[in-house]
Amino acid sequence: MAAIDQARTAIQSGDVETIRRVLREHPEVIAQTTPDNGRTLLHTLCDWPGHFPNEVEIARILIDAGADLNARPAHPKAGKGETPLHWAASSDDAAIVEVLVKAGAEIDIDGAVFTNGTPLWDAVIFGCLKAGAKLLELGARYDLPMAAGMGRLDLVRVFFDDGERMKESSDDALNCAFGLACSNGHFEIARYLFEHGADVNRATGADKTPLEHAIQGKHEQLSEWLVSVGARVVT
Repeated sequence: MAAIDQARTAIQSGDVETIRRVLREHPEVIAQTTPDNGRTLLHTLCDWPGHFPNEVEIARILIDAGADLNARPAHPKAGKGETPLHWAASSDDAAIVEVLVKAGAEIDIDGAVFTNGTPLWDAVIFGCLKAGAKLLELGARYDLPMAAGMGRLDLVRVFFDDGERMKESSDDALNCAFGLACSNGHFEIARYLFEHGADVNRATGADKTPLEHAIQGKHEQLSEWLVSVGARVVT
């Protein structure tokens, strides 16, 4: 088995000793990819579903060996390509998110598969709220949709003035925020945004109405409330 394949297998099984040996004997694999797999070893560690055995120790071994914290797959399917931090965020792997950011990974880097967003955007879109909370704790920038999707009413209120009028955010941002609140089951935030002008039937980029998002997420109380204020399923 090629050294790169040995390393990939060891990462997924949590085999610390094999990782150390392969990197000692073949240090070049730390940045290596293959024609059929554009992932670096750090990407492999952060790839879905994440949470591999001994992941924090292995992450530090890879970083100490010179892993590029902001590497992107060689042949991304969309946009610039996602970094390891994007993948850790969308695997809801808060422990690896913390290791990467503290080691120097760019916390607000672009490249997410949806709208070329940041790792926090990935966390919100995929409902990975533990990773998202860690990114916020570590200083990630956020906008109104991200704050709503994370369930942070305190951060949502930042975008409204003392008269409870929206500051600089647009109606599109308001409705996107409402859709994300419904998708991730944040009833209180959804109600707050509705009271401040969100359209209960505005479809999001996924071509789903807020009610469809709530039903898909099995948020029953939220779904019932949406119906009570005029929400529909068919867009």
